[in-house]
Parts: sequence; structure tokens; C-alpha cells
Amino acid sequence: MKTAGLPEFQIPLPTAYGSAPRTPSNPNGVVAIVTGTAAPRNISYHWAQPTDYQWNLTIERELPGSQAVSAGYVGARAIHIIQLAEGNPTRILGFANGRPYFCHPADNPTGPPTIDDQCPTTTSFPAKSNPTYGNVNQNTAASETWYNALQLHWTKRFSHGLTGGIGYTWSKLLDYGSGHVGNEVAIGEGILFPQVRYLDKALAGFDIASNFKGNVTYHIPAFNNTQSRIAKALNGWWIASIISMQSGLPINPLIGNRSLSNNPGAAGSATDRPDLDPSFDRHKVITHNPARWFDPTMFALPLAGTLGNAPRNFLRGPDLKNVDFAINKDTRLREQAIVQFRAEVFNILNRPNFANTGTGQGTGAANNTNIISSLSSPAAIQCGPSYAVKSCQFGSSPALAPNATAGIIVATVTTSRQIQLSLKLIF
Repeated sequence: MKTAGLPEFQIPLPTAYGSAPRTPSNPNGVVAIVTGTAAPRNISYHWAQPTDYQWNLTIERELPGSQAVSAGYVGARAIHIIQLAEGNPTRILGFANGRPYFCHPADNPTGPPTIDDQCPTTTSFPAKSNPTYGNVNQNTAASETWYNALQLHWTKRFSHGLTGGIGYTWSKLLDYGSGHVGNEVAIGEGILFPQVRYLDKALAGFDIASNFKGNVTYHIPAFNNTQSRIAKALNGWWIASIISMQSGLPINPLIGNRSLSNNPGAAGSATDRPDLDPSFDRHKVITHNPARWFDPTMFALPLAGTLGNAPRNFLRGPDLKNVDFAINKDTRLREQAIVQFRAEVFNILNRPNFANTGTGQGTGAANNTNIISSLSSPAAIQCGPSYAVKSCQFGSSPALAPNATAGIIVATVTTSRQIQLSLKLIF
């Protein structure tokens, strides 16, 4: 940074390494953003070794008929997990009801915005912790995870032509937004508020609350023990099936940057969470319709300069149910040679298993179907009884119309029914 003529960060803020090619005019590799300030990438000074602790207790019981059951508790606690964070967070101006705010009303230059006294529509982004720089894309080891699960198993060892098993897991995984790359980063799980990260503690983006797996294989008894052609046609048949069921992944409804907490590197790239409207009903917000999986009109626009009260990842996407089935026949040609015919049907029920919202629309905030409203300007809309827009509920007025793509599902995670025939020689 000295070489580039820019002031250094002071501990605990990080020293950046270049994120763009180093050139004589750009020796540290920093890049400029729309605010005209340097936006370096960096690694936090406070790096620690990621550590995972695991424990479990399992009780097993043998049953008659070559069967066994088990029940167990599994726990895990991880600390110093790598995640993406904002290394140069916006300054918090104060707290109201336990939540930070980032702007002041015009006639109350030291107080928080309220429903009757909101920040001006021309409010700009407050200063960063180090105002010389813009966003700092920081790799940290600051996240933590908590995992608890009940695991149940039943197994049937092979006897009388039958074998199978059932497994069920009921679990919860919490974190602060541990996504470093991939889906969680794409939907805004990089931490933007490291000073108040307790607001982000919630279900992990890959939490699966219920997970059921079952499998069975049954060899049909021989109808005829002779070596005749009829016996070869009737004998050697066996069937198999795999059943999979699991609850949906979490959904994180978002809006454009309303809190003024993160000066975006490109217009519209920052996101916040909305408020829960008084009409919000947890039992009705999920419509189960892929054309609009969640109802955006049950959310409201927070006051400019404040964070929405909707929790992170508190809704669930579509569940998954799938049944595969196979019918097979083993025909012995000689003592050490078998011809195996297999007819396999994947997703035999032809059930559409939909992907989550926010996926399948490309990259970037504009393509994220979790976003209820993109908000071209963070503070432009003032809403409430004292203002022209009387309600802050999305859908209550043209000024608060939800995005046309909000809540849309455009992809599936399994194929439609597929039939596969095969012939195999085993020798």
C-alpha cells in the first residue's frame, strides 16, 4: 500500500495483497470501484487454525431375524471456519432496539430513524471504518458452526433372500454464514456486518432438517430347481429399490441495499434482509407453487438506514422425494459364468423435485430469485402513515411492487423418469 501511495490499515484492520495483476502503476494489485476508492482483497491478521470437535453416543440392539437397530446422538462444534467478510465495514452510527442504524433523520442529526421521522431520500452511504478504501474482500477464519443430530438406523442382513436398511437423521446446523465460495456467497452470505455478527447466526445454507434413506433387495425364491429352459426362465429374479426423502434447504429472502451499511462495488450488488410484515404467517408464506414459492407480500421494506428483522435462512425450499426401482435376472451359463439382465427405473414416480429459489438464474444479484425488490436507490422510498407511500408492505403500492422473478423456481435437482436396460456378463 505504501508503494501505491495509499495509507496502511492499522491492526486489527488487514494489510491487503493484490487482487488484480500487478503493474508499475498498480504495484499492489488493488482495483478501483464505482466510489473511486481502492478495493483490495486480503487475509485477516487474526487467522487461526480451523478446528472441529465431534462427539457421539450410540445404542445398538440385535434383533431376531438377522436384524439390528441403533439410535444415536451426534454433535459437532467447529471454530475458526473460513468465510468471506467485509474487512472495511461501514461505521455504525448507533443502536435502536438492539439493531444498528446507519443514517440520521434531518431534524434529529444524532438519533435513529423512526417510522414518523425517517432519513432523507437523498441520504448517502456513511463512511467506512477506513474511508480511504471501499469494500475490502476479506478472507477470515471467524465463522463458527453448531451441529446436533438424532440418527436412527435399522438393518436387515441377508437371509431368506431379503436384505435392506433404513436410516433417518433429524438435525440442525447453525452458523454465521460459513459459505466461502459457491451458493452461500452468491446469495449474500458473505458477512457484511462483522461488528454485529450475532444478527447472522442462523441455519446454515446447506442445513437439512430431516433426511430419510431406505433400501431393500429381495431375491425371489426359485420356482424350479432343474436345469431346463423353463427353470432358467423362471429362476434368478430379484428386485431392488432405493427410497430417498429429505426436507428442503433454507431460503434467505433478500432485498436490495436498504440499510446503507455496505457501499456496493457495483450498482445493486449489495443486499439486505427485509422486515416481516404484520401480515406475515409462517404457515402461509410458503405457497408450494414453483411460480412463486414464497409470498413476497408478507414482507415489508425496512426504514432506510436500518437492518430488516427477517432472520437469515428462516424459510425452507422444496423437499425431495425420489424412488428408484430395479428388476434383475441372473442366468447361469456354466459354473463360473452368469448373464445378468437389469431393468432400472430412476424416479419411478416421475415426481418433479424442484431446486431452491435463487438458483438456475445465472449469477449476480439481478438474477437471484430470492430478491424481493432490487431497490435502485437505498433511501429513495419513505413509507409509513406520515408519508405518501402509506404502507411499507411489498405489493401494497406500485412503489413497492415485488420483482417479477421473486420466489420463482426454474430448475429441478433430479431428472424425470428414466428407464435403463443393460446386460452384463459376470465370469
